[in-house]
Amino acid sequence: MKPTLIVAALLLALGVAQASDVFMTKDAQGRPVYTDRPDTLPAQRLDVKSASTDTVAVQQRSAEQEKQTLTHLFRMKYLQIPLVCSLLIENPQQ
Repeated sequence: MKPTLIVAALLLALGVAQASDVFMTKDAQGRPVYTDRPDTLPAQRLDVKSASTDTVAVQQRSAEQEKQTLTHLFRMKYLQIPLVCSLLIENPQQ
């Protein structure tokens, strides 16, 4: 099942931009084969939908996520120093 999903995702990502037909056939062992030109008939035509990607929106979303991650890491690093210091002051090792 998982390889089938991977193949379907690859077809969506790579081949759908050309708006060509996608067919599924079975090989001799009964495994599904996805292609745009079936070697054997009958072949099942798949209804593959595509959507264009707004690259500007993706870049903005990625930059915002990176900013949030860096802010979180900065806070974790510099907010833990006072916490550790206060713990050492309250509980000095003897």
